[in-house]
Amino acid sequence: MNRLLLLFLVFHSGFGSFELKAQNHWDNYIPERQLQSKVRLYGDSVNVRKSPKLDALVLGKLPIGKELVLLEKTDELLTQNQITDYWYQVGWDEEAQGYVWGGLFSDYSFSLSTNTILIKNPGSKKKGFEYKVLQGTKILSQGQWKGGAIGNENFQYIPYPGEQFNPSPKHLFGFQVLVFSEIEYGYTEELLFSFDGKNLNHLLSWHPGSCDPPSCSESWLIFPKESVKKEIGGKTVTFKGEPDSILIVQNSYDMDLPESSEISKNKFKWKDGRFKPIK
Repeated sequence: MNRLLLLFLVFHSGFGSFELKAQNHWDNYIPERQLQSKVRLYGDSVNVRKSPKLDALVLGKLPIGKELVLLEKTDELLTQNQITDYWYQVGWDEEAQGYVWGGLFSDYSFSLSTNTILIKNPGSKKKGFEYKVLQGTKILSQGQWKGGAIGNENFQYIPYPGEQFNPSPKHLFGFQVLVFSEIEYGYTEELLFSFDGKNLNHLLSWHPGSCDPPSCSESWLIFPKESVKKEIGGKTVTFKGEPDSILIVQNSYDMDLPESSEISKNKFKWKDGRFKPIK
């Protein structure tokens, strides 16, 4: 992989810069969580304790997917199963309070119809994320994606128009992650999944953009019924989707020569529940 492809952006809308880091700069990464925010439990039958210690009195147990409010981050760290995290004071169900280790929280969650998807960053040594699909408090399925050590700063769920494909997947969505890089902070990777009501199926991955000045690029997904206009090299260019296909369009250019542009397209045909590359 060349250096340009390593410098991916975190956001679709514009280019940013990242602080250069030494190799394996993520080794001691601990996710930052905002107090008063809500999280869901990734563990099941989780002990809530009177103080932030493993030998503290257990006040009760809470089920997987239970929503908690983060009241306070303590100074107490615990490492289990290669995950290092702080103990937090949490609240739930009116005035109930206690302490839970942060390694038992999901790092991101979202709803799909009547299901809840829990995402867990299992630590930099495991290089990827894990997920669980819930129906209430029942685990319908679980799995993992392997693709590099990740941070929690750029998790994002993006619904897409699955009805534009035949046969239509029940749900089609993108999930963005921040993948740490050896030479700088990190880059965004977006993963496309379908969901059939029980299982997540990883369909393809792509990168929204990159910039290694003066060389830069930006990319877009074009769906079957879409017509997308972009200003490229001082001209308006229209990209049109094709039946039962996704187009990934990339514009590569030199920042010092705004009129310079090189357009490339990758086409993926929807067939047998998969996106298959078309040459």
